[in-house]
Parts: sequence; structure tokens; C-alpha cells
Amino acid sequence: MTIAQGTTYTHRNNLYLLNDGVIFTCSQFHGEACSTLTATIVVARSDWPIKVSAAGSMYRASSLAIRPGVKHATSFGVGRHVYIRLTPSHPLFRRFCAIRAPGVLPLDCNLDGMFAPELDSAYWGTLQRHDAERLLRGIAAGIAGELPAIRVADARIDRAKRMLWERPDCTAEELSSHFGLSIYRMSHLFKSATGLPIKTYRRWQRMHAATAQLSSGRSLTEIATAAGYTDLSHFGREFRELAGMSPRSLFLSDQIRVFHWRHKQIAPAGGRAESTSQARPKGAAQVFAP
Repeated sequence: MTIAQGTTYTHRNNLYLLNDGVIFTCSQFHGEACSTLTATIVVARSDWPIKVSAAGSMYRASSLAIRPGVKHATSFGVGRHVYIRLTPSHPLFRRFCAIRAPGVLPLDCNLDGMFAPELDSAYWGTLQRHDAERLLRGIAAGIAGELPAIRVADARIDRAKRMLWERPDCTAEELSSHFGLSIYRMSHLFKSATGLPIKTYRRWQRMHAATAQLSSGRSLTEIATAAGYTDLSHFGREFRELAGMSPRSLFLSDQIRVFHWRHKQIAPAGGRAESTSQARPKGAAQVFAP
């Protein structure tokens, strides 16, 4: 998700970085977004509908699904709202990729009613890791019946993905040769099975590796370099697709609380934690044990 300048936030703004996605909560939001790396679900916890515009069309609903790569503008009225991003590792990601143009699907299911306590806990910043993961899985399962049906993926692509994780430097040519396929055929099968071209999938792999280290105590520059980015600016541009702003802006913000459980919980600089603090890495937020 990339949020344009001019975006406004108000409290309560919480960002939960999870294994297969992101949960972002806010009470008011106005901004533009576009990400090829995440599928989007927007849920309103108020009487005010969410307004989403894309390709000249306007949609109003209490919850919507948005296809990856669709540039859209979102506006929430005052209330409790939850923005959910699913990454390519999530089983439903490629079904989002099949949403018809212009790529926005108003949902009929009552997510607000189905998950009211969990959504409120997310909004108030009281979710523990297992609750946050369960909320993400539950909402995805709740809307699954409304997403487009897709064909069963070619079984070889699961092996191809494993090969990419084992060898991050593997080229499309090497991947195609390993499976005895032309580059064109491998590219077609891979995108059909994952929703992404091979090159874009590898971008997500690199981002996944980097975000797993965000609360490791290493500096943002060290994390970016280790993940294969040419520099911190390169990392920042791609991180915006996941979280909506650069990592430096996010972690130094006093407007948003960031939760990341792969290592520790992250709190904004100058923010208050309710547990023992760790050493503060350069260019990142202060780290706290949850």
C-alpha cells in the first residue's frame, strides 16, 4: 500500500505486522493507495460507510475487498475502521487477483458483526499475537465465499516457490530450465498459481525477509542490505507498499503504534511501553518485549 502525501490519520492508529499480512486500525482516514504486493480488505466499525473510488467508479459499503495493483482512494468517516492487507503467502491472495475490473468488490458478509470484539481489540491495541493472527484468518475465511473462483494451480509451482525460497538468487531462466519449461510457459504458470509474475514474487520475498528483522535490534540500513536492497531508499520505496509509509517515518512516528511479534513488539520513539525495554537500534523504533 502506498499512501499519497496529504493522507490524514487520527488516533487510534495501530499497525500489526503478521506472517501473512498486516492489520491497520484508525478512526479516520483519507488517502490514496496502490500495492501489487498485497490484497486489501477494509472494514468499518461504525454507521459511516467506507467510500472507495477506483477508475472513475465510487463504491460505498461497510466492507470491501480490493484487488492487488489497483490504485484507489479511500475515505472513512469518524468511527473505528480496520484495514487488512494479505500478502502473497496467504491462500486467498490469488483469488483477490481475479476480482473483475476496476478491482473493487463490495462485500455482503457482516464482518463488523462477526468479529466485533476482535476488531475493537485491534483498534484499542490490545490484541496479542495469536488473536491478531486468528482475526486475520477469520476475516479472510469469512469473505472467501464472495471472492471469484479460480482454477487449481499447477503442482509444479509449489516446488518452484520452494526453490525460490531455498535459492533467492535463482533466475527465471534457471527456474524454467529446472522444470523443463520455456520461460514463457513457466512465467504463465507461475502468475496463474500465485497471482504475481516471478519478478514481483521475488520482490515480496525480499520484503518478507526484511520485515522479519525489523525488531531484531539491527539498523534499518543493515536490514535493507542483508535483504538485498541496494540502499535504504530502495527498501523504503518497497516497504511503503506494505505499510503505507517509509520504515523510518513509521517507526519514528508518534501517531502510529507498531506491533511485530516475530521478535519483539515495537513502540514509536518516545512512546510508552508496558514492559521491559530493549536496546534501541539506529534508525528504528524503540523495541519492547510484549
